[in-house]
Amino acid sequence: MSTEQILGLITGLAFGFLLQRGRVLRYDKQVAAMLFKDMAIFKFMLSAIVIGMFGILALNDLEVIKFYDFLTTQNVPQAQLGKIEKVYQDRRQELVLAQSKQDEQLTEAYGHLRAADFKKRFSWIDSLLEAIDQYRSVKKVTKRVRAKKAPSKEKLIAKLKYMREEKTLKLVSVDPVEIIGAQQLWVYDSKTRKLIQYVADSVTGPLGVKGTSITGYDESRSVGKALRKPDEQLKAFNKSGKVELRKFLANIKAVETQANGLS
Repeated sequence: MSTEQILGLITGLAFGFLLQRGRVLRYDKQVAAMLFKDMAIFKFMLSAIVIGMFGILALNDLEVIKFYDFLTTQNVPQAQLGKIEKVYQDRRQELVLAQSKQDEQLTEAYGHLRAADFKKRFSWIDSLLEAIDQYRSVKKVTKRVRAKKAPSKEKLIAKLKYMREEKTLKLVSVDPVEIIGAQQLWVYDSKTRKLIQYVADSVTGPLGVKGTSITGYDESRSVGKALRKPDEQLKAFNKSGKVELRKFLANIKAVETQANGLS
């Protein structure tokens, strides 16, 4: 166990002992406090707050407590810093109004404090606010950048336009999801009767989909040709193996055009 954990354990045991000795944990005491018939619990709470305040001031004077180290050790979330800061900025403003006697009620409330006492409290609050500001700056610099979650394949191909089935030629499309990460893709355009081969680029590949377009293909190797007899040529295409497909487009006597990536 670390020193902080041991001190925390001792403090907790001591506080628990005092709660028991003060009988503030008893049911009848709590009921009486709620009915304002017994003020023992309120006195205990007030005593704890006052002792805590003086304890923190004493530790600060002895430089035992270091606000920045405390914030770092406790890994206080950045979202909570503004809330803590506002509380003590308001407290400092109260002290300013009380010392300058601009507010009658605050002047009376803090009337027991001397000039030296005000100075100590200003110093304490300023040290805390400075530590918060320093801690916030470090937090911003060291803030982890959240890894952007990659969209699902289904979301990527949501806008892709394609024909599920070409009944005349008896063609059925593959699931567009399979395009994502592929090295090669064959596309038949029923309007222009073009058979197009997309080959993944060695740098920007593999193939992908963005909106209604195919991405990641090699522009110099991704080409297409119009089929004069689609029925016969596509039947031959379906019967071809991997080796035959390598030269399938080259064997078609037609003008070669560059693929444009549009579905």
